[in-house]
Amino acid sequence: MTAGQDGQTWDGKSLAELARENERLRGLLGGPEAWALEADVLERQQRQWADAEARRRNAAQGRQPIVLVPASEVRKRQPPPYLVEGLIPATGIGVFFGESGTYKSFLVLNLLLCTGSEHGAFFLGHMATGGGLGVYVMGEGQYDAGLRLEAALGAHLGYTDERLAYVEQAFPLSDEAAVSEVIERCRELASGCAEGHQHNEHCRQAVPVRLVVFDSFADFYGAEDSENSNTDMQRLIASMKRISAALGCVVMANAHTGHGGTDEEGSPLPPPTRLRGASRFRQAFDFELMATGTALIPTKNRYGPKAPAMRYAMVEAGGSLVLAMAPAEAPAEAGPEPWPDPCPFEAWAKVADAICRTPGMSMNTIQRVTKVRREHVSLALLKGEQAGFFTNTGTKGSPKWKWGGGFADWCEKWSTAGSASSLSGPPPMAATPYRGAGTREPVPGTTWEASGNQRNHRV
Repeated sequence: MTAGQDGQTWDGKSLAELARENERLRGLLGGPEAWALEADVLERQQRQWADAEARRRNAAQGRQPIVLVPASEVRKRQPPPYLVEGLIPATGIGVFFGESGTYKSFLVLNLLLCTGSEHGAFFLGHMATGGGLGVYVMGEGQYDAGLRLEAALGAHLGYTDERLAYVEQAFPLSDEAAVSEVIERCRELASGCAEGHQHNEHCRQAVPVRLVVFDSFADFYGAEDSENSNTDMQRLIASMKRISAALGCVVMANAHTGHGGTDEEGSPLPPPTRLRGASRFRQAFDFELMATGTALIPTKNRYGPKAPAMRYAMVEAGGSLVLAMAPAEAPAEAGPEPWPDPCPFEAWAKVADAICRTPGMSMNTIQRVTKVRREHVSLALLKGEQAGFFTNTGTKGSPKWKWGGGFADWCEKWSTAGSASSLSGPPPMAATPYRGAGTREPVPGTTWEASGNQRNHRV
């Protein structure tokens, strides 16, 4: 080994090479230097800033200039006409949503065929404007689409497939190039020049596109789009508005809601009455219609009052299912007024049993012990106190509950009477009490024992 001054080598390596080798070995042992990490972070921040600035410039290009509009002109504007009377405007964006299995796609197909009929048709009792084209952009269900269409055409003689076209490729709605292609294909279809479209008597003249549907909406998210991000979903909303403005039509999503889940008692909860995902959807859509499997419920109408729920049913036809209006529910027969604020019998039974076993408990303790929903505990205590079953031994602000004398009197009255028909007037509560403290055996002759349905009885 030779050691030398500048320009000399050490084991055949120059000082610069030895310094680089030393730096590499230190990096393997202890990681990069602090200054190197800071430089890397700064570089990434600069790249992110440059990317955001490029996006901002691209978004600003082609936007309309800012203009002040006199209030007198705004006053003259009228809301758009309806594509479906009272439900769906002729322009704008909206959504059908609901849980899986609520026949949303069948509703969408029926709506598209209504708007494509010669002189319009009724959609669940609401008149739809006809004579226009419909475009069904499918992200799922392509394999049985023909069977569904054939069944719908056979069940409704006024429907035709001459004004309906399909797009069977899913693509990101956030992709501006793909959106431009959709607009171009729709314009070609409207002018009767779409490639592969049959040139019959109806397509020789321009026909407006009235409705474009994306089904299912989640199939048109980009790889990096999160349905819970308002920023990501705003790009999809902007694309829907762009299509609507370019074609002068309605653009609609067919989407899902979240599952209802279960409550504290394990009972199923109804599904949420809103589309899952970002809150921006609720603000941006002009109309929303929720499908439950038996009814289509308007949950938003920007341009007018919400219409009543429309009941529907599915009927087997042509090897598939077709949409049909369900018969109206018969009016309820006149009878005694129902007991207000119903409470499940099981909830009442659990509360009564807890108070019987441990007198002096507060409502919070009763709820914790019984695992009954708070509103049911409160209702059981309220009605029980009114009937004399429970007594508050504490204060109004801090109640403590135990059995009351009215409970024993009521048990005695019902056990000696033998049947409800021999008593004058209904009992103070429509639930059957227990025979004795801490037991679950009902009093003989009560309505609960006769019905044999403890689970479904309500007080």
